[in-house]
Amino acid sequence: MRTGTLAWLMAASVMCAEPAAAQTTHETAHATTGVGADIPPQGRSLFDRIAYVEDAEGTASLHLPFPFAALVAQLRQRLALDAQPDALQTVLIPLGRSLQRNAAAPDFFRSPRVVLAVLGESAQQSAPLAKDRLYLGYQEQAGVIEAISYNAVLGRFEFQIVKGYQAQSRPRLFYAKRIICMACHQNQAPIFSRPLWSETHANPRVAARLRAVRADVYGAELAHGIDVPDAIDAATDRANRYALEQRLWREACASLASTMEQTDTATQCRVALLDAVLKLRLSGWRGFVGGAADRLATLRAHWQAQWPAGWPVPNPDIPNRDPFARVEPAPLRAIPVPAAVDPLLLRQPLGRLDFADSGALRGLIQGLANMFTQADIAALDALLFAAQAVPIREWRVQCRVRRQSVGQLSEQTAWRLDLHCDPKVAANAGIGLDGRLYFRGHRLERGVLDRLRIGVEGFTDVSITADAELSAGRWVLTPRLNGLHARRETGHALAALTLQLPGEAASGEVPGEMSGAEHDATLILTERQDYTLLDAALRALAATARGASPFDAQPLRRERVLSAVYAQLGQAAPDFCCDAEAFPPAQREAYSPAPARAESTFDPAFSTMLPILERYCMACHASAESFPPNFLSGDAEQVRAKLTQCAERIDDRTRMWELDASTRAKSPMPPALLVPVPARLQDDPDWRRLRAYVGALRAARPVRATQDYEQLEPCLTAGGR
Repeated sequence: MRTGTLAWLMAASVMCAEPAAAQTTHETAHATTGVGADIPPQGRSLFDRIAYVEDAEGTASLHLPFPFAALVAQLRQRLALDAQPDALQTVLIPLGRSLQRNAAAPDFFRSPRVVLAVLGESAQQSAPLAKDRLYLGYQEQAGVIEAISYNAVLGRFEFQIVKGYQAQSRPRLFYAKRIICMACHQNQAPIFSRPLWSETHANPRVAARLRAVRADVYGAELAHGIDVPDAIDAATDRANRYALEQRLWREACASLASTMEQTDTATQCRVALLDAVLKLRLSGWRGFVGGAADRLATLRAHWQAQWPAGWPVPNPDIPNRDPFARVEPAPLRAIPVPAAVDPLLLRQPLGRLDFADSGALRGLIQGLANMFTQADIAALDALLFAAQAVPIREWRVQCRVRRQSVGQLSEQTAWRLDLHCDPKVAANAGIGLDGRLYFRGHRLERGVLDRLRIGVEGFTDVSITADAELSAGRWVLTPRLNGLHARRETGHALAALTLQLPGEAASGEVPGEMSGAEHDATLILTERQDYTLLDAALRALAATARGASPFDAQPLRRERVLSAVYAQLGQAAPDFCCDAEAFPPAQREAYSPAPARAESTFDPAFSTMLPILERYCMACHASAESFPPNFLSGDAEQVRAKLTQCAERIDDRTRMWELDASTRAKSPMPPALLVPVPARLQDDPDWRRLRAYVGALRAARPVRATQDYEQLEPCLTAGGR
C-alpha cells in the first residue's frame, strides 16, 4: 500500500468493513484508539437498554412508541426519572447543520429537529446512569431519530439511527457508520454549538416562527431563555471529557509498569484512584487528604515525566450560527452551511491537561467520580454507617451558647440556640464551629453549622438533625451534608455532636429576661472511622485480583466496581439494569461494503477511476442514506450516473483543498478529519486524476449561469446536497 495521504484514506475506507484497521491522526482524546467498529464488540449502547424491553418470558424486543411524547415517557420510566421533571430537556433547531437538516424542506419550521438530552439522574440505584450520556435528535418529517449514547463496557459513545419512526410504521434501529459521524463528532462524543445557541428556539426570532406554524412543538417551552441550551452545552462538555478520564484509569495506570519497580503498579494505581473517588463523593465533593493524596502525588510525578506536553482537552463546541444574521431566509429547499460554521472543520483542543498542575489531576478524578450516582453513594454511606465494631474517636470542645426567643407558635415556644466554639482555645485543639439550632418546645426543627473546622479541614452548611425530643442537658445531634452523613476528607463519618448544656440553657421555656443570655457548654464530637471497612475491601480486592477484576484494564464502570465492593463487604449488590445478553443481535446500517464492482461496458475510464474514487470517498458516500450523498452505492452504471449528476458539487468541494482556508466558501471534501496532511494531497497523482475526471464530468454538463454552490444542481435529491 502506498504511503501518505492516499494510504491513510484507503485505510479509512477499508475501516468501514474492517473497523480495527483505521487510526485517526488528528489530535483528539481518541487519537490512540481509532474510530472503532460500527457495532460494539462488547456491551451495548445506553439507548439499546431503553429501546429493548423484555416480555414475561425474558425475551427482549424493540419497543419505540410513537409519537415522540410517548417515547419520552418511556425514557422517563426506563430511567426512573418520573420524580425529576427537569431531567430531560429539549431544544428545537429548525435551520440546523445536522445530516437531517434538509429533510423538512421547504417547511422547516413545521417540522423542526428536536434535540433531547438527559441532564439528571435517578434516585434509584438500580436505574441506568444516563446523565450526560444520552442524546436524541428527532426529525419528524424524515421519521428518523439519531441517538448518541454511552456504552459503559467499552467506555465510548455509540452512534445509532432509528428509521421508520412514524405512525403506522415499524421502526428499525441500526448502529450507524461511525466514520461518517466522526467527521463532525471528532472526539467520538456529542457536540453542541457555542453561545448564544442562535439556531435553537432560544433565539426569539426562531421561537416566533415556530409559534406561527405550530401550537405545540413536542412540548417544548418556546418562551424560555438560554438556560436549556446552556445546560445541554455543559453536558456535552462533560461527556467529551469521559475519554480523558477513562484514559487516566486505563492507559495512565498501565503506563506505570515500565517506570515503577512493582509488579502490580496498574492495580495499585487504580485502587488509589478509586479510593480518591469514593472519598471525594462520600465527603460531599470536599476532597481527599492523607494517604490518597500522597499516593496520587507520586503517580502524578510519573505521568508528568511520561507526558511532559500533557493531554489535549477535547473540544465539542462548533461555532454559533444565527440563521437570521444577514437576512430573513426566503423559502429554502436546502440549508446553506458556510465553511466558517461547518461542523466538518477541524476543532483544535480547548487546551492541554498538564500533569504539572495538581488541579488537572483533581479535575480528572472529579470526572471519574461522576461515574457513580448520588444513589450509589447514599447507599454506600448508609451501609458503612450501619456497620458494627468500627473504631471511634471523640473530641471534647468548650463552647458558648446563646438563647434567642423567636415567638409563640402552636402553643409552643419557638426559640433558637446559637453555638460558637473557638478553635483558638487551647483545649479545643483546633476544633471550632458556628451554628444555629431552631426549636419548637423541646423538638429540634432544623439546624445548620455555617462553619465547622477540624484542624485544617473545613465544612460549611452542615445540616443538623435529631431523631427525637431532646433530653434536658444532653442533646445528641446528627450532622449531615448533601443528604449524607457528614464525612471527613478521610471518608470517616462524623457520627454525632453531643451538646452538654446547663439546665436553664436547655429548657424549652424562654423567659424574656433570658433571651440573649450566654452560657458555657461542652460539645463532644464523635467520629466513626467506618471508612476503614471500605479501605480494607479495596485492598482485599486488589490483593486477590485474578483475570477479570474491577482493577483490570477495562473502563471504570459503576456496576462492576460496586458489585465487587458489595461482595467483599458481605452484602448483596443492587440489581442493576439491564441485561444486554437478552437483547437481539445488534444491526449495522446497510451500505456497500466492498469496492469490487463489475466493470463498466460503456466507460473504460470510469472503470479505471472507480477504485480511486472509492479510496477517497467510500468512507462517507457508500451508504443507504441520501445524505451524505450516496453516489458510490449501487452497481457500476448506477454509480456512473450518480457521479454525473453530482459532478458540479463534487468538483466544487474537492477544489476547496486548492484554496486558502480563509477564502473557502464551503468546507472541503474529503472532510478535514480524513486529510491529516493537506499539503500532500496536491502531490498525489491519484488525487490529480480524480480532480481531472470529476472536472471532465462537470464540463460535459450544461453550462450554468451561477457559480454559487447553493444554487448548483442538487446532488441526487434535495436532501442529498
